[in-house]
Amino acid sequence: TDEDLKHYSENSDWILEEEAERRIVETLTPNQVDETISFLLNYVFNKKKRVPYFSRKRALSALFRLASIDRIGQVCQGQDVRNIAKYWQYCGYMSEFEALKLPHNLEQVMNGDKVGLVKALWRDYRDEPLALRLMSMLILDFEVDDQKLIDALKKQLSKFSMTQIALA
Repeated sequence: TDEDLKHYSENSDWILEEEAERRIVETLTPNQVDETISFLLNYVFNKKKRVPYFSRKRALSALFRLASIDRIGQVCQGQDVRNIAKYWQYCGYMSEFEALKLPHNLEQVMNGDKVGLVKALWRDYRDEPLALRLMSMLILDFEVDDQKLIDALKKQLSKFSMTQIALA
């Protein structure tokens, strides 16, 4: 919901995320791990209703905390767990786009030029702390090698006292 997105963007502190994931895992870990894996995967990949990406990301975080890669692979026969992990990574980016209310879809982000995406974000959203975090994630994860952009982003992160986000 919009209220959930507002809450998420206002309280997007990593500590809160860790606590939420821990609570999900504690709630879902009783003896039925295989059923819990199926439940989380069905929730994440539900095609009938729109599940926000931050909810998908949180569910996948809980999934990978709850069970080993081998166990997940056994439960979701025929699906490569590496693809699920990659989807989890992209859910992280998409949740930030949702929080920023930016009109990007998963295919655009997955298949698009990451350098161009970061530069466009920088041009239009350099004064948005959430966008700075998203740019940092993209630069680190996709090894964007534009030193001028990286230096400018570092200065902006410092300006917003976001020094916990380190760029290579």
